[in-house]
Amino acid sequence: MSELFSIQLQNRQQQGRDGVWLDLPTTTEQIQAALRQIGISSDNPQGLFISGYFAEEEKRFAIPYNMVLASNVDELNFLASRLETLSTGERAELNAALQAPQSELFSIGRITDFPENVDYYVHLPDVHGPAQL
Repeated sequence: MSELFSIQLQNRQQQGRDGVWLDLPTTTEQIQAALRQIGISSDNPQGLFISGYFAEEEKRFAIPYNMVLASNVDELNFLASRLETLSTGERAELNAALQAPQSELFSIGRITDFPENVDYYVHLPDVHGPAQL
């Protein structure tokens, strides 16, 4: 498993503190350790929020920042594990689909399904309109 992207976790009750960065995909044990670091337990899960998102330029996906912040840790970890299986070409197709004006990839769940439906998308990087087809 290698880092695909990172999210910053914070505790609402500890405003002003930095929180902790968690590389995804990761293991359940690492998630639990990160939650303990910021004082989140089963007694106060509502205090958890995602306050940041980072990916290296060559690994970056065009997932809307606000969509990431509105998600939960488990959902994003599963997404990262699914996206990790994509080839370079498939990553380009996903980024093109995410940036399309009428994209059907409007939720983390839909993006998570992309690797199983990659054949549905065709990325033609030199085509910028119907006339060029």
